[in-house]
Amino acid sequence: MTKAICLSLLLFTSFLFGCQEKVIKVVAIPENTPKESRLYLAGNFNYWDPTDPSFELLPDGKGNYITKLPLGWGTVNYKVTRGDWSTVEANACGYYISNRTIENTKSDTINIGIESWDDLEPVNCDRVTIKLNPPKNTKPNEKIYITGSFNNWQFSEQYLLKRGKDGKFYITLRKFKPSIEFKFSKGSWDSEELNTIGNTVENHRFTFGKKDTFNVDVPLWKNALGINPKYVVITVKAPASTKPLEDVYIAGNFNNWNTKDPKYKLERVANGFYQILMPRVYATNLTFKFCKGSWEKGEVDELGKILSDRSLSIGVTDSVFLEIKGWRDTRVN
Repeated sequence: MTKAICLSLLLFTSFLFGCQEKVIKVVAIPENTPKESRLYLAGNFNYWDPTDPSFELLPDGKGNYITKLPLGWGTVNYKVTRGDWSTVEANACGYYISNRTIENTKSDTINIGIESWDDLEPVNCDRVTIKLNPPKNTKPNEKIYITGSFNNWQFSEQYLLKRGKDGKFYITLRKFKPSIEFKFSKGSWDSEELNTIGNTVENHRFTFGKKDTFNVDVPLWKNALGINPKYVVITVKAPASTKPLEDVYIAGNFNNWNTKDPKYKLERVANGFYQILMPRVYATNLTFKFCKGSWEKGEVDELGKILSDRSLSIGVTDSVFLEIKGWRDTRVN
């Protein structure tokens, strides 16, 4: 008899809790929510009506928005909207979220926060996925690292990018500070990224909040052909008219001006860029020109005129950047 009474009391207590009104209180909304916005609950209790006036969340004068749920419902599924499904709530980075759920809870007030709206740019995104488009000569097994203000500019396996099936490299960073600065390399400052003219790039900068992706194109790696104190890396920007399958050579006083010397064929390292390792012994007093295998396809200036011989005397530097304005067999733009 006593057990039956206790069981009855337990069931009655559960019934009372199940029948209590539940107050939904929105305690935070995104800062870019329009001032005239009206908030509504849409759920399995009102046929998912996104603008049901019976379930409008009303301001309480303290910065919160409140409404009550009907009695007698078991599991409640719902979301918050600003009046239609195009304005439904989303996660911190602006993406779809699953339905909110209320089951057997003894609390009579459910506090929730809205992270973003589906139709508005997010302002509180706490992460970023960085996508790097590498130079074309980046080998499949090469490791690429990100280093920056978030790790004291160190190179570590924790910040190694993963290569995707599309050939791009990816890494996701969580919010460290409101903004971060960073660069990429292949594991040391001797292999850091360079810009399109072969110079060191400024730090990349990203501010968390509005975007969850950041795209970076890396045109060149420093010393892409390897680091060797006996050599100097010459990086050349070729004219846009240079076809991808055309070979570019350097000919000069070091090879009897051979225009098609296989030892002095430049390697295509990126779209429009070529590199070659020149022995430092030659680079101290270098006279040369570039061509595409013959003097009939030699380099010209920006007016289409044949160039005088180039000359170069390199000291302790390990890299040089040069630009070819045009080819003799191709019209200069």
